[in-house]
Amino acid sequence: MELFKDKKTRGVDKDILIREFLYGLDTEIFIACKNQQIIDEIHESFRNPKFALTLGNSDELACIKETEICYEVFFGRKQGY
Repeated sequence: MELFKDKKTRGVDKDILIREFLYGLDTEIFIACKNQQIIDEIHESFRNPKFALTLGNSDELACIKETEICYEVFFGRKQGY
């Protein structure tokens, strides 16, 4: 109780909270692993999550539109980028 009284006598602390929000985020996530079983488990977890998928500090809901397993990935620049 002594701690509570001390805070009460000092007054209210004011803090400024700055947050960044991503609106209309459209992203691609690539996960690589040598173990195919781990890739299959991650793929299935995104296809059928046990809990709602959330992003950021405010728990914005994530919507998974498509998942696929790629066996080969090519690195390079596309024209126009």
